[in-house]
Amino acid sequence: MKTFKLILKSLINNQAVIDGARKKPWYFAVIFFFLSAVLAVLPIMVSYLTSSGSDFINNQNYIYGYDVSTLRFIESINDNDIDMIVTTEIDGTKYLSVNEEKWNAVYGENHQEGDIRFIHLRASDNADDLDVYYTNTSGEAFNSYVTDVLNNRVPGTDKMNNSLNLTRQASTIVFGRYEYVAYLYECGSQTALGYVYGNYNYFDAGFNIKSLIKVYDGDILVDRNSVGTLYQVYTEGVFNNLKSFYDTGYIDYRNTLTWQSTLIMFGIDVLLTMFLGLLIFFLTRGKTNIYRVITFWETQKIAYWATLSPAIIALVGGFLLSSMSYIFFPLCIGMRIMWLTMRSLRPQYTENTQPTAKELAAYEAKQKSTKNKQVIDAEVKDKPAKKEKKNKK
Repeated sequence: MKTFKLILKSLINNQAVIDGARKKPWYFAVIFFFLSAVLAVLPIMVSYLTSSGSDFINNQNYIYGYDVSTLRFIESINDNDIDMIVTTEIDGTKYLSVNEEKWNAVYGENHQEGDIRFIHLRASDNADDLDVYYTNTSGEAFNSYVTDVLNNRVPGTDKMNNSLNLTRQASTIVFGRYEYVAYLYECGSQTALGYVYGNYNYFDAGFNIKSLIKVYDGDILVDRNSVGTLYQVYTEGVFNNLKSFYDTGYIDYRNTLTWQSTLIMFGIDVLLTMFLGLLIFFLTRGKTNIYRVITFWETQKIAYWATLSPAIIALVGGFLLSSMSYIFFPLCIGMRIMWLTMRSLRPQYTENTQPTAKELAAYEAKQKSTKNKQVIDAEVKDKPAKKEKKNKK
């Protein structure tokens, strides 16, 4: 019970931290150390795990006709019978299989040589508000292809795209062999409002992108020829299907990003705590500091004991303000250690007063007598129990 009270007291009391680190078994400090590191990164992990591929659309107040333009693309590949099918290779890797010959024939007309894409023109001013590309490249070649597209160059060349439709930036989707990327732009802006990167690993083999057009109202299949409220069901359903596509494609990348970010921050928090323990050791080495009797391992344990309250603050604050979850623990543990060293481990003498050897010896003797007293108290407690055993005999 005394240990539990000491742990609770250490959340706000510096002396309790010091006493716990110096008097309690070492494994208490180590447990607090790793428990605090886990608590501090928990909001970061949850934030990534609860994200979805369609957030770049859902988080916008206005999507600038993205729902209409993507609907027209899905209708186009259906009208032209262009299959975009998720296929499994021998090693289990999934890729997007597209009939390039048909794609090039349908979307390669009336553009520059090499500029092959679906284009949607906005009805209000005939401006390009969506471009959709397909490339059979992957890896660095895919990244280079996307860079060319975003810089209004004809992919794979140094030529600028002189299409009248590209006098302003447009939302863009690029389907690659193993991955895809989608950018949302306000028509006319050079800055993307959001984007998503994904692959096809979590799709069922045989999934066809053109199947996104299938929308059901109960058991009834609705299409573009539906009228009234059914047409609204159709348009909203297709857009929801597209968002589900983005969500599924993002899962693999999200999992990788979650573990990378979590482990990086876990490592940073661990190293920062150990560094602060080293800092306590250096700050207590002064000749005027009576706490210089504290060993290096004890200063590390002091830092470990001090992590618990900053970790709790980081846990709560990280869930309330997820955008700041990265800085809560480093900021709080830094302030806690600074407060602890300045208030409880500072030198007990003025600049003009040096501790004498006798005073330092007295302090060390006091520390030893405290430990001896604890041992004697423990032995005294054991004596009644031994006497009772003898009486029974």
